[in-house]
Amino acid sequence: MTASRFNSAARIGIGAAAIGALLLSLSPAAVLAASDPVPIGLPDQLPNEQPGGQPAAPSPSTDTGQSGIDSAPLPPLALPPAEGQPPPVDPGLQPAALGGAQPAPATTDAGAPGLLDDGNAGLGANIWQGSNGAQLISLIPKLPAPQTQPSLRDLQLRLLLTKAAGPSAISGIDPIVPLRAERLHAMGFSTEALMLSRAGASATPTDARGAFEKALGAGDMHGACAKVDEVAGSRSILDLYWRKALLFCQIERGQTEQATLGLDLIRETPDKDADTRTFIALASALLGESKAKASQAGSGDPLLSTMMLKAGVKPASAENAAAPKPSGLAGAATAARDATLPLEQRIEAGENAFAGGLVSADELVQLYRQAKLSGDPLAMPDSPLTRAQLYQAADLAFDPLRRAEFVQRALLSARARGSYFSLGALYRPIAERVTPAPNLAWFAPEAARLMFWSGNLERGGFWLNLAQGASAAQPEIARALPGLQILAQMAGLTGTYDADPVLAWQQAGGNPAIAERLRGIEAGLGLPGGIAPVASGEAAAIGSSAQAGRRGETVLLSLIALGGRGLANAGSATLAQALGGLRAVGLEEEARRIGIEAAIVAGL
Repeated sequence: MTASRFNSAARIGIGAAAIGALLLSLSPAAVLAASDPVPIGLPDQLPNEQPGGQPAAPSPSTDTGQSGIDSAPLPPLALPPAEGQPPPVDPGLQPAALGGAQPAPATTDAGAPGLLDDGNAGLGANIWQGSNGAQLISLIPKLPAPQTQPSLRDLQLRLLLTKAAGPSAISGIDPIVPLRAERLHAMGFSTEALMLSRAGASATPTDARGAFEKALGAGDMHGACAKVDEVAGSRSILDLYWRKALLFCQIERGQTEQATLGLDLIRETPDKDADTRTFIALASALLGESKAKASQAGSGDPLLSTMMLKAGVKPASAENAAAPKPSGLAGAATAARDATLPLEQRIEAGENAFAGGLVSADELVQLYRQAKLSGDPLAMPDSPLTRAQLYQAADLAFDPLRRAEFVQRALLSARARGSYFSLGALYRPIAERVTPAPNLAWFAPEAARLMFWSGNLERGGFWLNLAQGASAAQPEIARALPGLQILAQMAGLTGTYDADPVLAWQQAGGNPAIAERLRGIEAGLGLPGGIAPVASGEAAAIGSSAQAGRRGETVLLSLIALGGRGLANAGSATLAQALGGLRAVGLEEEARRIGIEAAIVAGL
């Protein structure tokens, strides 16, 4: 199993979980069949195990950043992104077994906006091929933000950051780039949003205003005013923006009388907005009529910024206004790093930011380690400080039985709080140091679930065998076993399974109200027992996009449908169409990961 993230030079680990585990691959592993009976039959030495069958003692620095939901970062992003190198062909762009149309070969566009190419977790340079630009403009703002469901969050980040031009892009001007940047900012990834915006802005503009403003930004007043002359010569009546630009160039050329007359005309403009009032004040200052004040400036408009520079005026925000405090998950990340705040507040903020991919596992673990051990965490009520002590106890415990008790308590509490996946990412390396053994059969269901979710199929298979062998004597394990087998099958574990796994789960006491949702997941993943209801509305739109091979649109529609209401509320038809659609456009592993998370949320 491999997983990856990427870093930004402007943020610790780009939120250090930065894009949390951008790509989680659940590669099927040929291990023990789910139906194999006991004895457990561990290999001579499992990974992370010392000779003699003893679990490896924890190192001072716990492994929290290898494979798994929160994993080692992708190669650092360049700032700005490197240009001129064609991306490699994306091997994932292959037709899936569901019969979707094969996406067209990836095209090379070194100037396309984005930060992730095909070799760095991108979804393909041609992901928007065949889509309608106006439809994308209406859909992208609907992407949910913030997003704390790991599988959906990571796929959404990859979609927004993939180096690909939109279908309406003309000569480097791409109308969906600002929308992509806005969603990144709403998710808390402001640095990435800025990098994307800068990449898009670096393209050569073909429209007159873009060329004028680019020349202003480069300090080329002669070239900027030449563009204004060109526009003025082609229009008998200029709109307000070009009247302002023409007046600025008249001031720049010393044509004071013409500029004064033009300024008087602009002063008479009714319903002046804030930028126009600022322009009048700055133009008046440049003409020597008055002195501009800092409070009169502050717009990001390139023309106003140039005039401010020439008038010697600093933006009001630079002199008088405090920088706005980040809010939401970005604010939580800031609070987690603020050493002046109480530790309990920092831990809670860090947990929230980690769920959104804005702080790394290492950062959260370091916060946990600052808490002082004050007793047995198994006997303490749940709280941020208790969770910190519980993590330390699990990490430091050498006795496998004791370590398993700590891990199970942490994961059960996390499920009750709705934070299973983020805490699971922290505890997965610790749980991997617990060797399956008959006296740990009670821990087998929780351990198997965590291993299947995080992609460690080999270790999950051993725990599943252990649970199977103990199920005859322990009714609680017997009730959990059918659900674990469903997760194993979804994760790609080879073995012999029931012809109708969902029916077996129901017969073991599974909630009938959840069965239809599970059948939708299995249908989307192409597994036995799956039933896909007739799709309509947004679910049908996903299927149509997938069958046409519109990869980016399929991902976009799926994320909106699944993320808007949350995996816990996604209907059977939506799950079937979204997962099947992702598979049809070559995103098999992404569909598998979403399906497993949806099944766990449903109660498996």
